[in-house]
Amino acid sequence: MAQAQKSANAAFFERVEKLKLAQDWTWDEIAQKLHLTRGMIHFIKQGKYGVSKRNLFRLEQLERQESIGVPGARELIESVVSNIEGAKLKITPADFDRGYVEVPVKYARGEPSKGFPKKIRLRRPDVKAAAKLVVGLLADEDYSVVLLACIHPREFASHEFLNLLTPFSFQALMDAAMELTFGAQWREQFKQPPTKH
Repeated sequence: MAQAQKSANAAFFERVEKLKLAQDWTWDEIAQKLHLTRGMIHFIKQGKYGVSKRNLFRLEQLERQESIGVPGARELIESVVSNIEGAKLKITPADFDRGYVEVPVKYARGEPSKGFPKKIRLRRPDVKAAAKLVVGLLADEDYSVVLLACIHPREFASHEFLNLLTPFSFQALMDAAMELTFGAQWREQFKQPPTKH
């Protein structure tokens, strides 16, 4: 049996066992709810049979029905929104006056590699540079150029560095860079005009 199939079988059996214990079901009861036999569950555990897509689908349905295991779409979306909101940095008038802000960053791998910072400094570009960034945004619609223009030290002003971050950390940096560059009300300034039909 291939290693991937062994892993899939082990993960499936672990979820089945967790659900069985959480609901205080017998093996016969959970097998019936999954439209399987006790023997089939045993064979999956032993690796004699692989887990089918239908088996996985039924398990996910049962987990959702019993509020166990895989989160539903709504819970996942709420979690993502909560993480994005939680990662946002409040930029104060003192930050604007100082011309920079320190933003904590989180790396997708967990800890930063040696030599990589736990905080990135974003500097506010001068008005002339900000005006050039507006022209660039109108031409490319690539907001990351604003972020790259603000990052200091410059050695970290690259897409390669940004790709090391979690999406939430990247979004927090992007929001802070946009606010530093275009002001606290930047979202209202960049709203799209209504399209004519």
